[in-house]
Amino acid sequence: MAPISEANDSEPKVKVEVEQPDLDDEELAKRTKIKMSDLPPMVLKNDRWRRRFVPTLLRYIGALDTPWSVDEDDLRRVVELIWAAVYGTAAIKYTDDLHTVVRAIVRHPLIPLPSRLMTKCFGSTAITALDAFFKSQKSYKDHAVRAKFAQWALKHHRFVYENAQGDDPKAYQGLFHSDFILRTFASHVSAIDGAIHVEGLFPEPRFDGDTTTVCLNRPIAALGLASAAVERSLVLWQYHEVVWKKGRAAPKNKRVGGGDSTAAGGGYVGRSSAFGTSGWGVESKRFVGAASKLSQKKFDKIFDVTSTMLRLMRGAAAILISSDESNDEGFLVDNDPSDSE
Repeated sequence: MAPISEANDSEPKVKVEVEQPDLDDEELAKRTKIKMSDLPPMVLKNDRWRRRFVPTLLRYIGALDTPWSVDEDDLRRVVELIWAAVYGTAAIKYTDDLHTVVRAIVRHPLIPLPSRLMTKCFGSTAITALDAFFKSQKSYKDHAVRAKFAQWALKHHRFVYENAQGDDPKAYQGLFHSDFILRTFASHVSAIDGAIHVEGLFPEPRFDGDTTTVCLNRPIAALGLASAAVERSLVLWQYHEVVWKKGRAAPKNKRVGGGDSTAAGGGYVGRSSAFGTSGWGVESKRFVGAASKLSQKKFDKIFDVTSTMLRLMRGAAAILISSDESNDEGFLVDNDPSDSE
């Protein structure tokens, strides 16, 4: 299960007067970037922002069904609830001016920072996981062989399953349990470590087994983004679009195949090689949709497997933390409907 912490950082319950940043729209427009230093000093005290605020916000965003965008009103509601839980003892009032600064820090144009953090983590982790896999196997030393493997894994979305032998997707087992996806999803589990319980943040399920509402332990956005990130990484390897920068695997060109946005070639050539909504938004939505159909028991199993993987990896290699939707009926098949495991 995802870790839940209490907001207890030994901060005395005192009233603190802080000077709020005086930033109007004109000044904000002139700035290229609002910095962490624009936050009141008390916000960063005891590292609460990084250890409590961001993980809690990441956990919420990871449970949405819209990983690339968040409604402005909902963002304000969520941020205020988390703010009160994290900074309530310091009595830092959450004002409109402060929200302007916080919003600028936690948002990127059209992409909330938590989602941007997740996409950066997922994009980097997925490509690193594949790189490590290839380097661990002597048979994949040749890049042409790696490309052939990537092509095989992409066919029928084999890379999503734990067991995907043969050409019949109906026979595949272990949806969302492939090693590549679990290792990539682990970056999210690691990033939300330190998230605290916030009363009223997640809605109460409407009925037992309800899977239609945002739920604490159903990170469908995070699992969907992790899956799309693995697909994108395989595509980069299939088209020989991977280079090594400072010892790490990274995209070679801005677009897959070096083509332009109108190029055609299996639906991949010409796409943005960066992991973002323009190139991989549709895939992300489809994976999120498939993840939303998983039962809570299956999510619990994914958490258990990922948590075990994290413990083992921390002892060996660190996790790298760093258009219209089509008809998706039958996009991915869960061939193990039983929740008894």
